[in-house]
Amino acid sequence: MEYLDVVVNESLRLERISKASVEMNGVTIPKGTAIMIPVYTLHCYPALLSEPEAFKPGREQRQHRSLYLLLFRAGPRNRIGMLLALLMMKLAIVVLQNFSFVTCKETEIAMVLANDFFPQPNTPIKLKLEPRASAANSLSS
Repeated sequence: MEYLDVVVNESLRLERISKASVEMNGVTIPKGTAIMIPVYTLHCYPALLSEPEAFKPGREQRQHRSLYLLLFRAGPRNRIGMLLALLMMKLAIVVLQNFSFVTCKETEIAMVLANDFFPQPNTPIKLKLEPRASAANSLSS
């Protein structure tokens, strides 16, 4: 279980990368761009909140807080959510280790990589899950 903890933590440490080019409000985020959420900037953005630096508990009732608040992102309040998320990731890993990932016939085996900063295949990799023999035996008994 300790190794699983460090594997999950290491995967969370790495940045998220845009899988496709996206345009939002006239701004294009190219495919392959590292993406992060600037939490403080979001919480203090004047277009979302009037007087963002002021302490106004009543504002939550008047505005759609889900549009701008990421309260559980950091600090002591994230503990329960973080623990649940980590548990779900570990559960997914434990379930998936009972399967083998097999390429589908649509996947090109002689893979050609795109000439990008982050090399990736030019065509999608399509996979299917097949139960491992050890998993199939344990399920039937």
